[in-house]
Amino acid sequence: MNQLTRLVIKSVMCVLCLGCNSGQATSHAMPVAPDFALRNLHGDVVRLSSFRGHTVVLDFWASWCPPCIAQVPSMRRLTDKYKPQGVIVLDIDVLDEQEIVQKFLAEHGHFGSDVLLTLTDESTMSAFGVEQFPSTIVVDKRGRIVASYSGGAPDDFAKLEATIRRLTFPSPAQRTAKN
Repeated sequence: MNQLTRLVIKSVMCVLCLGCNSGQATSHAMPVAPDFALRNLHGDVVRLSSFRGHTVVLDFWASWCPPCIAQVPSMRRLTDKYKPQGVIVLDIDVLDEQEIVQKFLAEHGHFGSDVLLTLTDESTMSAFGVEQFPSTIVVDKRGRIVASYSGGAPDDFAKLEATIRRLTFPSPAQRTAKN
């Protein structure tokens, strides 16, 4: 993909990022989240399916998206708080080159979790229906999508954290219903 095409795609994505900051949450569940294989910053391949048995938070973001940048400290706190309980947070950068992501992390700090790269491959975004940034998708221990939040609305993190708590620390009634 040439540089002009990339610039046009990033410009359109930025408009979506700024113009669609609605923070809409959905909770319609898919039977199984689509699997993916993306490289992290160390070059290792990371597959969603390898985290079956864990609650997984997929955070789709971009270095050029202002709401995504604002979300970095909250994602870091979320990761620090729930990692000890086995919650996996995967921060998926969209359409940036690895050097740009590394520079972004040097300027804004690390998320505290694995950063994955889509580079020019939009198939993971398409598979999850990601159309605006940031988009956060929660996958339960059985690999089902149980919630998604798009646009970075102020109350998204409270909703996201409530979803994680519900999946990580089920109520006695929820535990009984599963047996």
